[in-house]
Amino acid sequence: MHSLVQEYPHCQERIRPFVGGTEINSRPDQGTDRHVIGFGRMTLEDAEARWPHLVAILREKVKPDRESRPKNEQSLALAKRWWQWHTDRPTLQAASAGMERVIVGSAVTAHFCFAFQSTSRVFSHSLNVFALIRTRLSPHCIVDSMKHGSGSSRRRSKIGCVTQSPIPWKLFLSPKDGVLIVILSGWTKL
Repeated sequence: MHSLVQEYPHCQERIRPFVGGTEINSRPDQGTDRHVIGFGRMTLEDAEARWPHLVAILREKVKPDRESRPKNEQSLALAKRWWQWHTDRPTLQAASAGMERVIVGSAVTAHFCFAFQSTSRVFSHSLNVFALIRTRLSPHCIVDSMKHGSGSSRRRSKIGCVTQSPIPWKLFLSPKDGVLIVILSGWTKL
């Protein structure tokens, strides 16, 4: 990707770092070697007109994979729009609009580790992403308090993990894309 961006700098606007639990749990710098080419809901024609080199990569690497998957409603829809990232997580985008960073934590881990991450990254389904705003408390303290809930399994339930939080808040899980949304209730509403 680096050589492609050096040769065609305008491609950078469609290449985003991809972060999963491996980067959060195993890399002290939380950097990544994985990237996503994202065109949003753009048509194939529009993507090819502006970024033909990126579309060529997707045609070579993504299209054959999507067309070879077992046939079901989801795989057929993904094969039909092979140049698009499979999910752009609209609920997460709406919740984090205007933010520079969010807090993430791996959903599969023996040890909890929360980290701030730029909203310019694409997050794996193996991460819990928290978009916390409008609080006098540090968002990191709020999320960190959630880890003291019940449950001792390596794959922790989003609901079971937060039932004993000492900070008053409400939890919503978007049914569409699994984004966890936390709304602070405030101490006066107890």
